[in-house]
Amino acid sequence: MLPRVVGSSLLPVCRDKRWGNVYFLLGKERRHPNWEDADSWADFSGSTKILDNGTFETPEQTASREAWEETASIVKFTETDHHLPIESPGKLLDDLTNGNFIFKIEFDRGNGIKYVTYVYEIPWDPSIPSRFAHLMKVLTQRFPHTRATEESQRTSNTTLRAMFNDRTHPSINSVNGFCDRSFTEKAAINLFGIPNLQKAIANDGLLIDKFGKKEYLRSSFVNRLVVIMNQLNYATIAPPVYIKYEEKIEDDTKKI
Repeated sequence: MLPRVVGSSLLPVCRDKRWGNVYFLLGKERRHPNWEDADSWADFSGSTKILDNGTFETPEQTASREAWEETASIVKFTETDHHLPIESPGKLLDDLTNGNFIFKIEFDRGNGIKYVTYVYEIPWDPSIPSRFAHLMKVLTQRFPHTRATEESQRTSNTTLRAMFNDRTHPSINSVNGFCDRSFTEKAAINLFGIPNLQKAIANDGLLIDKFGKKEYLRSSFVNRLVVIMNQLNYATIAPPVYIKYEEKIEDDTKKI
C-alpha cells in the first residue's frame, strides 16, 4: 500500500534582482483563541482534501491550492502571471506536477503516513507584503457577520475594482457577495532572508522581536525548515531534486 499523504505545503523562494540574495515568502496565521499556532509564521500548507469524485487530492493539488488561497491570489507564481488576482492555481499545479520546482521533500511520519513540501521559485516582487495587507483590509469587510453590511460591501467593491482593474477576486461569492475565509487565513505575508531564518532557528523559532512584540516560526515548520536549509545549496545545482526524510514531526494540519 502506498503511503498516505496527510498534507502538503509550498515554500516560495525568490532572489532580489540587485544582489541575488535569497528570500523565503512566509505567512503568519491569523489570531484564533483555540489554535496554539495562531500568530506563528510558516510556509503555505494544509491537509489533503477529498475531491468531489471521492478521491484524495494529490500532493501537488494540495500545495498549489493552499498557496493560491493563503496568498489571497495576489502572488505571481510564474513569469507568465501577468494579471492579478490569479484566477486559479492551475499554472502552479502544472509546474509542480511536471517537476518544475527547486526540490520537494517527503517527510515520513511512520505508520504509512507522509507529508510533502515543495520548494518553488517565484518572481522577485518586494511589494507583495504591502499589497497583501491592503487586500486583507478589503476582504475582511465581506465576512458573513455584522461587518459585512451593505455599505461595507459597496466600499469593498469600489476598492477591489480599483486594485484589480475591474477583475473579480476569486474569494468573492458571486451569489451572496461574501468572502471565502480560505483566502484570509493568513494575517500577513512577508519575505525573510536566510540570515533571519538561521537566527530564528538558533533562537527557538523567534523570528520577530520588536517593540516588545515577539513572533515565532511554527514549531513543526522549524523542523522542516532545518532540512530545507541544509538541502537548498545542493538542490540548486541540478533541480528538481527529490528528497525523502524520515522523522516523526508534529502534524501541520490545523488544530481548531
